[in-house]
Amino acid sequence: ALCEPSACDIVPAECQELAEMQTPDPLGPARCYFQRLRESYAKSVPYKFGLSLNFMTTTSFAAVAKSYAYIMRSDADAVLLPGLRHWVPEHGSAVGDGFAGTDFTYKRLEKVAKKLGYHHHGIHGMQSTFYVRASKIGTFSGMLVNLSNHFYDEEFTPLICKEVERQGAHCAWADWYRLVSTLYATDIAANHLLGEPAFSHEQVSAKLDHCATSCYSKEYGDNGFLAASPFKARDVAQVHLLSTKHHLGKHFLTASTKEEFCTSAKETWPGLQAPRTQDWGTADESVNTYFLRVLSGSLPKMCNY
Repeated sequence: ALCEPSACDIVPAECQELAEMQTPDPLGPARCYFQRLRESYAKSVPYKFGLSLNFMTTTSFAAVAKSYAYIMRSDADAVLLPGLRHWVPEHGSAVGDGFAGTDFTYKRLEKVAKKLGYHHHGIHGMQSTFYVRASKIGTFSGMLVNLSNHFYDEEFTPLICKEVERQGAHCAWADWYRLVSTLYATDIAANHLLGEPAFSHEQVSAKLDHCATSCYSKEYGDNGFLAASPFKARDVAQVHLLSTKHHLGKHFLTASTKEEFCTSAKETWPGLQAPRTQDWGTADESVNTYFLRVLSGSLPKMCNY
């Protein structure tokens, strides 16, 4: 993992830190490594959501990537599930499945792709996670960064927003929204680069960004209710807590400090242990049970309980 300096403080203690340009040992059992980005990195771009992409264009990342066959990019508000242990994308690369806009959004993305000279196969509905062959990651990440900057700087000008309004849509979520420039960039870059040979619907996978924009709860009136997932944990690679973090317990997953996090977690579960279900730790463990079991194992360590 590559992390901003402040975020590196929550990396598990058993992970080994690598110096810049240092590469991990490819031999031996699976291990956890991380590398700190420079202090100046967080201030390197005006579009803050671009920070989770820009590091992949650095020479340090390129050096590390050579040690791997596949690279997964995930937001920090996510949990890796057992399905990742035995799954690689069937079609070479995969992108997370999820709602990313209206029909207007998707038609406009195809027009932007054509304007910029990129191939587009009409595949949409992608989120932020991708799992890509290491041989493609350099070109793909470079295109993602360039497209994210293009959308953020060029596709939401007053003139363009007037055009959007004339067409019956809005320069706001979910029609045409500047703050999801990286999602729009992913849509175009995946269609143009990740096909083998042509990008297909099968490459937009529910195994990634699971429940990010699905798993609806009537109680919450929102998505991200992991108990609504129909899948077993073994069949999912990664859950994105995009909505879940705003609803779980006393909202400890959205805390801004460690003290607030631990206080809210203890208010949610006084012993920092989630209620156990019948499938706890079994081969048929649900997505929700696995997630709660991970929290029950990590919260005491994080909060020195």
